[in-house]
Amino acid sequence: RITQEDLVGRLAVQEIFVTQAQIAKIESGTRPVKDYELIAIAKALRVPVQTIVDDTLRAERHKQQGKG
Repeated sequence: RITQEDLVGRLAVQEIFVTQAQIAKIESGTRPVKDYELIAIAKALRVPVQTIVDDTLRAERHKQQGKG
């Protein structure tokens, strides 16, 4: 795991400029992530984009099941 600030730094190296607050909003689902940001985030985390998508979908399903 890395901190949000570490992720901000790794994204800046890729010339993707977001703040720690924006990362927090992306994580909480209150800010949509742009396609190029998703690609850069995956690269920064050293995981395939599909892993992030799958994890997000799994978390969303889990959240919906909890509300039912």
